[in-house]
Amino acid sequence: MDQHALARKVDELAAGDVAVAREFIRILTDTNRTTLATLREALHAGAWSEAASAAHRINGSARLIGFRRLVEQTAQMESAAAAGDATRAAALIASVEADVERLDTWLANLHNADGSPRV
Repeated sequence: MDQHALARKVDELAAGDVAVAREFIRILTDTNRTTLATLREALHAGAWSEAASAAHRINGSARLIGFRRLVEQTAQMESAAAAGDATRAAALIASVEADVERLDTWLANLHNADGSPRV
C-alpha cells in the first residue's frame, strides 16, 4: 500500500463525498492512536487479553483500507498476545507502531486544510 492507493480506497469508501472522507479519516486516525496506546499499555502490563483485543481492532482498520502488511503484523501480534508470548509481542511492536504511524501520516496528508483532496 502507498498513499495513492490509500487515497483511492478512502474515496471509494466515502463514495466520493469529501466530507465523509474527512470524517472517516478523523475517526480512523483517532481510533488508531488510542488503540495503539492501549496495545502498548497492555503489553507493558502483561494484560494479554486486552493486548490481543487491541491488536484485533487495529487489524480490522487495516483490513478495511487494504493495508496488508499491517493486517499481517497485527494478526501475528494478536496471536502472540493471545498466547501470552511476551518475546514475540516485543519483537512485533516496533513494526506495528511504525506502520500505524505511517498510515496516520498518509491519512493526514490526504486532504488540504480546506477539505479538498490533496492526492
